[in-house]
Amino acid sequence: VASKDAFHVLRTERQLGYVVAAGVRAVGMAKGLSVHVQSSVMPPAKLEWHIEDWLAQFRNTVLAKLSEQDLAAYTEAIAANLEEPPRTLLQEASPIWFEVLEGTYRWNHDLQLAKAVRAVSLPQLRAFHDAHFAADAPLRRKVVSYAASHAADADADADAGSEAPAPAVAAAS
Repeated sequence: VASKDAFHVLRTERQLGYVVAAGVRAVGMAKGLSVHVQSSVMPPAKLEWHIEDWLAQFRNTVLAKLSEQDLAAYTEAIAANLEEPPRTLLQEASPIWFEVLEGTYRWNHDLQLAKAVRAVSLPQLRAFHDAHFAADAPLRRKVVSYAASHAADADADADAGSEAPAPAVAAAS
C-alpha cells in the first residue's frame, strides 16, 4: 500500500529524486518499513523531513480512505506472490538457507505468511501503522542512514583554486 503512494508523492509530486522506493525491509528477524530516496536536488536531512511528512500524510489520506475492497485486492496480490512456487533452484534454496542461518527452521513460512496476510483487516492495518509508524507511535523504532557524495564539494573547491581536503582517517587501537 505504501510503495505506490511513496513513489507518487515523493518522486512524481515533490520531485525529490530519480530513485524513490518504499517497502518491507528485513534484517534478521526484524522487519520494518524502508524508504529510499536518491536525490541530487536536496540534502539528506531535508529528504528525511519529506519522508516523515509523507508518512504522516499517508495515514490521513491513503490509509484513512482505503476501502475493504482495496485492502482485499492488496492482500490477495501479496498472498498470491508468497504462494507462487519457485521457478529456479536459487528461488527454492534461498529461503531454506535463510531459515538455516537464522536458526528458525520455519519451512512453510511463506505459506503461513500468506494466510496471515489474507486475515489482516482494515482496523488492524490502521492500528499497526499508529503503533509502529506514526511520529509519536509507542512502538516506533527508527534508523536513518545518509549516504552523500562529496563530488559537489570537490567541484566547488576546484573552482576556488584549492584542492579538496583529504578525508580524515581514524585508527583504532
